[in-house]
Amino acid sequence: MGSALGPALGSAVGVVVGATDVAATLEFLARFDFGHLTMVDAEVHARVSGGHGVPIIVVAATGAGEAPRDYEQRARAIDIYTGDLDAALDALDGELRSPIGVIELGPVKMRQALVTGPDGLPIVLVESTHRRASILDTEPHRLFSDPHSVVWCVADRDAEATWWVERHDMTKGMDLAFEEPAVSEYLGLPDSPVRIEMTMLSDANVSSLRLELLAFPDHPSEPAPVGADAAGIRALRFGTADAPTACSPGGIVYQS
Repeated sequence: MGSALGPALGSAVGVVVGATDVAATLEFLARFDFGHLTMVDAEVHARVSGGHGVPIIVVAATGAGEAPRDYEQRARAIDIYTGDLDAALDALDGELRSPIGVIELGPVKMRQALVTGPDGLPIVLVESTHRRASILDTEPHRLFSDPHSVVWCVADRDAEATWWVERHDMTKGMDLAFEEPAVSEYLGLPDSPVRIEMTMLSDANVSSLRLELLAFPDHPSEPAPVGADAAGIRALRFGTADAPTACSPGGIVYQS
């Protein structure tokens, strides 16, 4: 059942990406094995081979796109798991990518790298000792997983998480906070180290596609507006293509 304020949403069923050159964006996504394409009206739904997982939904855009910068409040990345980050980066030879960032939180160790595509489309590859569910659980031979989360930067992690839980019955994960110079470097931040706060929102089963809230509490900024025809990560989709588009207090664009 939905909450008193809005419908229960659970995990997202896709992420909408605008592209000034749809063919170039699909070619870039194919490097990560998103080669299973389905046309739905004017959208291209790109899934990993075999048609598994939620899609990256590519639509034509006329507004110029660019990669996230500094502390901008906006969609920061589509996260994809890999069992071998070094092999994954070798397979992407020629793509613009960041240094590797390492995060250690108790027993969890993650190595991450940001890969940038057309219109500044940001893909983060994550190698982790403790992964959430993905296609790698049943098909460990794959180099890349289906999308496991979308990272969106907001001003106030806790206030934003509370809004999603109270309005849309989302399930919230553990609150994380850390300061790692290598992470500041791979994110391209102008300062180091920087305090970073994160948490995860999803359905009760923590299914893909999860929403990861990111905040830089010591570096406030204004939300970067997402134009209706903008290139780059545009919106999270929880319902059908013609679902109403809304915006959370933190600037997260979603289709319920």
